[in-house]
Formats: sequence, C-alpha cells, structure tokens
Amino acid sequence: MKALGGSALDFFKTSGKSFGERYKPLNEYITLLEKHKVFFTANRVITSLVTSNVDAEISGSSKRNYLNFSSQDYLGLAQSEEVKNAAHEAIDNYGVHTSSSPVLSGRNTLTEKLENKLADITGTEQSLLFPVGWGACFGAIAALVNHSDHILLDALSHNSLQVASSYSTDNIHKFRHNDVDHLDQLLIRLREKEPKSGIFVVIEGLYSMNSDMPDLKSVLELTKKYEAILIVDIAHDFGAMGKKGLGILETIEGDDLSNVVLVGAFSKSFATNGGFVAGPACIRKQLSIFGPTYTFSNGISPVQCAIALKCSDIIFSGKGDELRSKLNDNIQCARREFNSRGFVTNGIPSPIVPVNIGNEDLARIIGRENIRNGLMTNIAEFPAVPKGKAIFRFQLMSTHEHTQIIEAAEIISQGRKEAQLILQ
Repeated sequence: MKALGGSALDFFKTSGKSFGERYKPLNEYITLLEKHKVFFTANRVITSLVTSNVDAEISGSSKRNYLNFSSQDYLGLAQSEEVKNAAHEAIDNYGVHTSSSPVLSGRNTLTEKLENKLADITGTEQSLLFPVGWGACFGAIAALVNHSDHILLDALSHNSLQVASSYSTDNIHKFRHNDVDHLDQLLIRLREKEPKSGIFVVIEGLYSMNSDMPDLKSVLELTKKYEAILIVDIAHDFGAMGKKGLGILETIEGDDLSNVVLVGAFSKSFATNGGFVAGPACIRKQLSIFGPTYTFSNGISPVQCAIALKCSDIIFSGKGDELRSKLNDNIQCARREFNSRGFVTNGIPSPIVPVNIGNEDLARIIGRENIRNGLMTNIAEFPAVPKGKAIFRFQLMSTHEHTQIIEAAEIISQGRKEAQLILQ
C-alpha cells in the first residue's frame, strides 16, 4: 500500500517534448490506484435517473445499484415533474440553445425574467446570468478587479475564486479561514498603505469541504468600515438553507448591499447548470463587457433558464419550506448516525456532511470498501483539504430516506474496520 501514497499534485509539474513523455508518471500512478481500486477520483458512469439510488458503472466495473450520497441535488428537484415540464415547454417555445454570446443575440425573454427574479429574491438591483456557476465566479472577479486592486481571500475559497483572483491581480492576501479578527488586521494595514486602492474581500456563504459559514454580518461591517467591496459566493447555501431559503443572506436582511456582489450557481438546489452575479446596477455593463466567461461564451440556454425559474418558484414557496424541512431532518439523521458510530462530522448542519477520516491511505481503502458494498460518496483529500485531513463528503438530499442514511452509516463503519485491519 505504501506505493499508493502521495497525491496527483505530486505529478503536476511535468516536463518533456511529447504528451506521452510529459504525462507518463501521472498515468502510471492513476493506473496503479485503479488496479487496487483505491480511487481518490473514479470514472463513474451513471446509467439511470440521478436519485437517492442510482445505477452506475465505476471505473470499468459491471453495472450495479448504489446508494447515492454523491449528488448535490439538495432539494431533489432534478426529477420533479413540474421542472421537467418546464424544460419541455422551453424547448417547444425557444429550442435548446441560444447559439450566440449574450452580448450579441444570446438572450431571450426567459433570460430577462430569471435575472429580474433573482435580483428580487436576493434584494439586489440587478443580476446577470452565466452558462455555468464556475464561470460566474470567475467572470465577476475578472471583470471587477484590475491589476492595481487588492484581494483579501479566505484561505479556503473555492477554486473558481482563487483562479480568478490570480488572473486579475498579483495583490492577493489570504486570511485565515473564517477569522474575522485576522481579516480586520489585514484591512487596517492595507487601507493605511493603499488609501485610494480598490480592496475586494472574497468569501463563501457555505464552505463545501468544511460545512461552515462565515460571520457575514461582521465581515460586511468591516468592508464598510474600510471602504472595501465584498464578494460572496452563495452557491451551496442559497435555496437549501435558512427559514426562507436565502441561506446566509438571511443574516444580513435589511442591510445596505451597495458594496456587495453575490455570485451563485444553479447546480446545487436549482437542478441545472448555470450561475449568476447579482449586485448594484452600476456593475452590469462592466460585467457584460469585461467578464470573459460572459462575453466570450454562448448565453445560458432557454432550458437552463426555464428549469431555474421553475425551481425558484418551488424553492421560495410553501413547498420549498417542506423540502428544506425534510432535508434538515435527513441532515440531522446523518450526523447522528455517523457520530453514534464514532465518526466526527465536521462543521455545522448543512446539506454537506463531512465525515472526518484523516489518513489518506485509510480513506482510500474505506472508499474501496464503500463501492464494493454499494455506497457511492465522494472522498476529498489533499489538495482539496489539508494533508492528513481526508474526509468523505456526504451530500444529503430531501429525497433520501432514513433507512438509506442508516445503511450508508453502517457501510462506512464496516469499511473503516476492514481498512484498519488491512493497514495493520
């Protein structure tokens, strides 16, 4: 097993004049992992509807049925008949594709309707749609930040935010995860040094590896105090959390959002691809002209818009309240079942339940046993999490049943026992 240690990041720096030469070490490493069925990433081919149970082929194995805790359809709307009907209607009325950049002819009436609705829901002046959530995060920072600006970035920010920051400026300062005091210290020094520069603070509403949230109220107060701009990625909490479905935004309801930009994704609670950037009206032209993932991409499809519109109708209604209640019940059940078997579940109750494992070798063998016993979940190891802090990220849906959650907890518990014996 020792030969299986390390991570794919060890093979990131490549050399050679041909593809075969450059990527041979990585390919050999991944092949070795696949041979022993200890995947940190696996080739999963889903062959059925994506629900709490799925049929799948994993890395060439024969098709079988799995308990599915690896999908982020938090409210279970991806298989809703209402949502499917909305998609069919959009196809009939608008076709399947916009066939153009949104700055040319890649917009339609559904685009404007969804943008206006999202602005109304989030309490912002306007919103702009992107074809994917990652592109919304990247496009917002790339368009709004210039090379002389400074970015204060939470140390655990999503890949899209980190890549966009590196693209936009060399002036990047990371503060300790969710540490408001450290952020305050950096803002004091930076504003004294750069009294006229633009300062952007970039955080998330719910961090998907830790299942924790920042103190948004305090962060917002700091950005106002030091005349900074706040960008918040609300991809995971928006729709799925909070009494009204607004997630972390419920902690700042009624506050002045003139220096706040929200970025979100439809791929979690809204049952489709796509994303949005919401904020003051004065940033719209800047986003649409200088956001590369907006200007140089085809516009979001009418099907995506119709699905997100229908999902927003459901999410912010009495039915949405019921779905969140069922989801929260499942979250509490999952944390209780894992904890009762001696696992530590990180963070706060959210649709993401990180089950702490620690050692990467142990986690990989448990992952192998999970698959062998019909459980599909996602392992996260370095660099997604720090070294020696591997987790299994269970993603809960409102469509899960308690019996499925209990079975999953029992499978991973037995897998841990088998893995410990193998490592001994």
